Amino acid sequence: MQKEIQKQIFQEIKGYYKDNTTRVAETELPFPANVYFEPEHMEREKRLMEKYPVIVGHSSQIKESGDFLSHTLLGIPIMVVRQKDGSVKAFLNICSHRGARLCTENTGNSRRFVCPYHAWTYSLDGRLRGVPKLGFPNYDPADGNLTELQVEERHGLIWVQVDPANPIDVALHLGEIDDEIASYDISNCEVHSIKILEADINWKSVLDGFLEPYHFATLHADSIAPYFHGTYSPFEGFGINSRMIGVRKSFDKILESDFNEVDLLKHVAVNYQIFPNTILVWQGDHFECWTAYPGETPGKCKVLFQMLIPKAQYNESTMARWERNWTVIEETVFDEDWEMSHQVQGNLSHIPNETVVFGANEPALQHFHAHMKELIENMN
Repeated sequence: MQKEIQKQIFQEIKGYYKDNTTRVAETELPFPANVYFEPEHMEREKRLMEKYPVIVGHSSQIKESGDFLSHTLLGIPIMVVRQKDGSVKAFLNICSHRGARLCTENTGNSRRFVCPYHAWTYSLDGRLRGVPKLGFPNYDPADGNLTELQVEERHGLIWVQVDPANPIDVALHLGEIDDEIASYDISNCEVHSIKILEADINWKSVLDGFLEPYHFATLHADSIAPYFHGTYSPFEGFGINSRMIGVRKSFDKILESDFNEVDLLKHVAVNYQIFPNTILVWQGDHFECWTAYPGETPGKCKVLFQMLIPKAQYNESTMARWERNWTVIEETVFDEDWEMSHQVQGNLSHIPNETVVFGANEPALQHFHAHMKELIENMN
């Protein structure tokens, strides 16, 4: 994060301490609860996601020519392949013959892709190279090339856009926060872990947990509440994206310090909400990237989790530290946030007035959900 932005945030937090307040919206926002459980609404959300670049992996997963990753998080089988010239291409992971999946592993390396059904063969660039002519004497191989998807590498992450209507442009999509995210040099991070997680909650509930610290004092009383304030949090929206700051209690020690004497980023967690489905979190010494996808029903989701460590901090002597971080995630996100969201998921269809309420002290939630609602309503 650029120094001038850090200074602005530092002064803002000090102001909240002085007034014992936090960033607030104009008022609370009542919101229809059915966005969490209505199947038709979830289908509209899926169609909206196809219109934007979404994160499907990390560049380090496919370092060498022929390296690939594949999964179905987008609701369709995709594969991303490192090309001989170092670029990446993305395809539907579907053989053009009878629809079998070419890649049956999540990651690997191959010089070519051979369909496990009838051995149709494709080169790394998706061109159909091998068809048994005995059975297909008039078939033009050019008609059987893999369906290509738009893909871009930026900030060390791999972004895929399903809808071909507009060219993929991650910098344009990130807008004002593109330079800010670039300043962290995430592409120079090591990936400590990449996991695909499943939960019996709506996909938006994954993001919700990172968009307000209001719940810390109660839900996380015995886990992270001793280390984080539930208030004093700056928030700023950047178009459809946003940034919310979680303030560590270690900030108490630097409250009276001059900005030039402190390292702000050690005393805060910076939560970037990247539309439509990612939360990128600076945790003071490393990044977590949470990308949530709708599951088979509104009450299920899949989450691509990535823990990214600056290379200078990633060595044998620090391994125990990163493993402890995973333990904290298990104790807070899974055992507390997701367990509570699971309980809530079953109750929302019965909530009074069929309405949830995002408080004035929850501006990041208001921002995300309001933009999601507006874009779905205006979607073609």
